[in-house]
Amino acid sequence: MAADENLGLQFRHTPGMFGHTVRAYQGKREVGRMSWDSGHISNVYTKPAFRRQGVATALYGEAQRLHGEGLASAPKHSPNKTAEGAAWAESVGGEAAAPKDPPKRKGDRVEMDLM
Repeated sequence: MAADENLGLQFRHTPGMFGHTVRAYQGKREVGRMSWDSGHISNVYTKPAFRRQGVATALYGEAQRLHGEGLASAPKHSPNKTAEGAAWAESVGGEAAAPKDPPKRKGDRVEMDLM
């Protein structure tokens, strides 16, 4: 298992049929994860208590180490995500997408336009 000693993180990589996921742990507690397929990042999540501490950036570094040159080096950020996520994408050399209309809510479910 790979690690980031500065942040006290351990990484677990799971290759799958539809892409890859790398998860960050502090001890036994999962604190974040990143998924990618065909070199494009499809999901980045950090638990709220661990945001703004370098977890997503450490996950991105681990994904680059695992995937090598094939991982897109400048992530684009979805307009349906958080302001913190857009700031992170820009901080690692990517770009935030232009804002779209906010997601529509139906009960507790959030609908997002993926096209």
